[in-house]
Amino acid sequence: HSNSHSLSCSACFRFSFGRLYPTLRSLERHGWIKGRKVVVGAARERRQYTLTAKGRTELRRRRLKWEQFRTAMDRIVAPDHG
Repeated sequence: HSNSHSLSCSACFRFSFGRLYPTLRSLERHGWIKGRKVVVGAARERRQYTLTAKGRTELRRRRLKWEQFRTAMDRIVAPDHG
């Protein structure tokens, strides 16, 4: 089920667009992304975000943490091959 207000990934998570801008502001406050105004189309202003060096470092840290968690869970749920 998909509409203009939410995205879903076959029940793996649900994302509300109502949380998008507060989340972007939080990421920007942490210095992980940088927003700037750009004009698109018929002079409509939009914000465009880019990942900062600090954001890339944080992303690497969180990916590593996720991989460690995933590996631990795989060991718990995988059948014993020994």
